[in-house]
Amino acid sequence: MPMFQAGVVPITTESLVSEWMHDWNNLKAGELVKEVYSKYGAMIGFQ
Repeated sequence: MPMFQAGVVPITTESLVSEWMHDWNNLKAGELVKEVYSKYGAMIGFQ
């Protein structure tokens, strides 16, 4: 509860990655997405 009182807004992994990867012209975008989902997105099976 203290984090909510401080103004923290919880978000999902998908929305965070979307914010980071607004420019898919970045050649590393695919690898970064794969790395994030492999660590935090257990529902998505990147291997």
